[in-house]
Amino acid sequence: MSIIRKLTSIGLPYWIVIGAVVGCLIGVLFGDYASVLAPFGEAYIGLLQMVVYPYIICSLLHGLGKLTPNTALRLLKAGIYVFALSAVGIFATVFILGLAIPEPRPPVVVQPGGVSAGAELISLLIPANPVSALVDNYVPAIVLLAVIYGVAIQRFDNREGFLNGVDLVRRASAKIWSWVTYVAPIGVLALFADLSGSIQIDELGSIVLYLVLFTLGAVLLAFGVIPFLATSLVPISYREMLGSLKAALIISVSTSLLVTCVPYVVQFGQKLAAKLGIEDEDRDDIVATTVAVAYAIAEMGNWLIGLFVLFAADFYDHALTFTQYLLLPFMTILSTVGSPTSTVNAVGFLADWIGLPPDTTFLYVETSAVTRYPQILLSAMGLAIITMAVVLGYFGKLQIRHRRWVPVSVLSVVFVGGLAAAGVAARPILVPSQPNPYLAFELPQDLITDVDVSFVQRPPSAAAQAGGAQATQGDAVSSADTTMDRIRSTGTMRVGYNTGIIPFAYLNDDGNVVGYDVELVYALARDLNVRLEFIPFDWNSLSDDLVANEFDFAIGGIFVTNERLQQVTISNPQLVAPITVITPANRTLDFSNREAIAGGDGMTIAAFSDPVIVPLANDLFPNADILVVETYADILGNQQVSGALWTLPQARAWAEIHEGYSAVVPENIGTPLPIAYLMPPNSPELLNFVNYWLSLRESEGYREQLRSYWLEGHPRPDTSPRWSVLHNVLGWID
Repeated sequence: MSIIRKLTSIGLPYWIVIGAVVGCLIGVLFGDYASVLAPFGEAYIGLLQMVVYPYIICSLLHGLGKLTPNTALRLLKAGIYVFALSAVGIFATVFILGLAIPEPRPPVVVQPGGVSAGAELISLLIPANPVSALVDNYVPAIVLLAVIYGVAIQRFDNREGFLNGVDLVRRASAKIWSWVTYVAPIGVLALFADLSGSIQIDELGSIVLYLVLFTLGAVLLAFGVIPFLATSLVPISYREMLGSLKAALIISVSTSLLVTCVPYVVQFGQKLAAKLGIEDEDRDDIVATTVAVAYAIAEMGNWLIGLFVLFAADFYDHALTFTQYLLLPFMTILSTVGSPTSTVNAVGFLADWIGLPPDTTFLYVETSAVTRYPQILLSAMGLAIITMAVVLGYFGKLQIRHRRWVPVSVLSVVFVGGLAAAGVAARPILVPSQPNPYLAFELPQDLITDVDVSFVQRPPSAAAQAGGAQATQGDAVSSADTTMDRIRSTGTMRVGYNTGIIPFAYLNDDGNVVGYDVELVYALARDLNVRLEFIPFDWNSLSDDLVANEFDFAIGGIFVTNERLQQVTISNPQLVAPITVITPANRTLDFSNREAIAGGDGMTIAAFSDPVIVPLANDLFPNADILVVETYADILGNQQVSGALWTLPQARAWAEIHEGYSAVVPENIGTPLPIAYLMPPNSPELLNFVNYWLSLRESEGYREQLRSYWLEGHPRPDTSPRWSVLHNVLGWID
């Protein structure tokens, strides 16, 4: 019994920490087998989100609806400055601390157009269908809707029954959350068991940096900046203030429920008002109402998820636009109404608004095992200080002591800036720069070992230069024979390639020829049971090479043109590639649409030395100087080049490798270019086989895997077992 009493005496925060540690150990020990716990983690997240909207709506309806219009107006006048000052201070801290988080690179692909920022914001705030706003997680719209109804309810006299009903729902929601907290250690254990095997080692440093910045930033605000600034407004010492709020802070953090501190904050406000000589008969009601409204709409700890958004933008390599930076404080405040638990929904909304992946919510819940407590601590302190300032402002007792306010403000900026500077100093250690993934991409090892490959080292277009009269390496066949006959008779398929076409055919960091088309032709050769012979070609003589039977199959993101259709055999298009411009990231607006491009006098546009790209550049940029280059590496560092013309797959990969450049898909630029494989003129049997094989591979999902890896830069699915002690150390599991 003594052991049980000791276990039950451990506070909930400690149990949650224990759950996180045990979860990590389970993930490391059991590896893939720990995934059986994943549904428990997902269930925990679902429980956290389940009662968010009832709580938010009922809190606002009750807090605002119980006021009279005159009281509400006076409180609004007293609170607007306090609220605005608090928001400015918190988000100034967020953006200063955000300087320590690596800045996400500019967007790799820019596709201008669509709904304007203003129209998008209006649709988020004022949806035509409130029910759809609930379904689509439009938290700001739900908040504004509840505020409008709350203000309208103030105009009715017989509202007590309704207000009692919504207050009952609000308190029931808080009670459900209190139940959920009892299973928090299990939920956190399940999340961390899965997290310990899914987070890469190179990602841990950025997570640690964020957790340290969030935790120390919240503690600095809660125990330093906010209470010291508050002592500049009211005649109360720092020691006395913390002493009065000690119980409120301890109980809210220990239970991880902010609502538990509300009675203590109300008591604090009432005692302070009485101490300052406020004897108004409505004093206690004003304090209680202020706490209720501030609890719903002004939780400072919730606003710190703005820092999480900046971290997630770097974590998922997604740069925020200038408009998103400007709107981030506004959208964060609107979406974080409610308790700290409601921020789970807020993160989901903000991630969707910004364009972050759905996994952002899971990342937030997993990191909140650490950040939840400093977040609640800051919210509890902020609730008390806002209540104090608004109530004293309402009764005309608020006075700013400038001799104290100014130095405290300066010191606050210095300390927050110092924390950010320390984060910047630690960043090279925690978040070292990573090599670009495209140059590290490789062909699957099993595919390489299954196919016999050789590379012919000779000048390209040898047969074309000889007038097309000779075949390569004595493999010529009569004109009556087909390309497929030649492949069968020799057991070799000759592949024409060019290594300058990322991501279709290029050299990786190891100097190996890799790419989308390269992997696909390896798979084709394996299914044909033939060896591969790679032969380089020159773009300007590609058709001549095929006519001269220099090779059997040409790869490398090759465009389909009328001329090529008449001269050689062409497979069904494998891709349809939008026309794209590679440009420095700060010049993307110059290529937003065809009208902007057409008026681009004085531009210099680089065009790859290709019989398709060069004429296309002359047609699309009639007023620009066209610079023909052998490789787009020639534009690096060339300040005279405004942009380079290519198609989206190539431009995306090129911009991914060269930070500071973006691939812009202009509006109304023209018809996308089809990409296919080329074969010699006499290749009907090979053509039929390739088209059938491509359609078969498409249905199997193989080509989608290639597109995901080579064209979009996503890692290949790791089918190998996760590292675990049982498998890798003890060898107990195969």
